[in-house]
Amino acid sequence: VVDAMARAAGIVHLALITPARRQGMRALGSGQPLSSPGFNLHALSDGRLVVCDVIAGASAETSGLRPGDVLEEVNGRRAVRADPFFITTLPAGTDVTLKISRGDGPATVGLRLIKADVSPVEGRLLDDGNAYVRVRWFARSTDPAHNTAALFRRALQALLEQGARGLVL
Repeated sequence: VVDAMARAAGIVHLALITPARRQGMRALGSGQPLSSPGFNLHALSDGRLVVCDVIAGASAETSGLRPGDVLEEVNGRRAVRADPFFITTLPAGTDVTLKISRGDGPATVGLRLIKADVSPVEGRLLDDGNAYVRVRWFARSTDPAHNTAALFRRALQALLEQGARGLVL
């Protein structure tokens, strides 16, 4: 009941946190998520949630989710903006059922969560000479390979060495 009330509120950072979910959140915060759903959502002005940022090799791509799919339900519940975050707190091997709409009509996607090494920071040099850096999540770790701040500095330094003239975050 409490979880349903939290979801109905539609507030991204309001949810029931179970002990298992808390463990998953700690893992994500330390830079070592339990699984990699491999997608994000963009909220349209009409409230629909559109799949974006499908990461190569992560669960979403291997399950057939595509950018532009409209997420309707997650495990039989109306989709909310925080669903990719909450799915990240589930262990690898978990099956999640997504109901989506895409150009050719409604579909169901079985998302099998896998453990993929997805960096929280992605950087590349764009054709116009500007640097693009995306931060997917924030994590603090003593291991620089899992620390968002260290990875951001490393990406920015590499892009500057490549001659970046500007920065898009």
